[in-house]
Amino acid sequence: MDRDSPAGPCLWNQVLADGPPFQRPQTPSSAYSVRPDIAYSQNGDNALKFDLYLAANLPAGARLPVVVYFNMQGGNQRSWDGYKGWCAATAAMNMAAINLDGASPNGLSRFDE
Repeated sequence: MDRDSPAGPCLWNQVLADGPPFQRPQTPSSAYSVRPDIAYSQNGDNALKFDLYLAANLPAGARLPVVVYFNMQGGNQRSWDGYKGWCAATAAMNMAAINLDGASPNGLSRFDE
């Protein structure tokens, strides 16, 4: 099935609707830690923040790959269970995960400032 064809998205959504319900990862809280509310930029009067997820018992000075989860529509995805679940699962696999607030339409470019 070609997801990029005009009918692709409709067919793909139907396949997902007919399949089993989507389950976000269930990661034990003992496998990771969260450093919440780290400010990275401003959007008017509001501070844009991210939560940093790391593996539990990480050795001092460890260097890790980083996965950044973002939603280009903006909003506080940090409170969304799906993003929190994927960040926790990523951290438990010894990668750092960042779950950030967006500022649509340029949240990603602000992250880099």
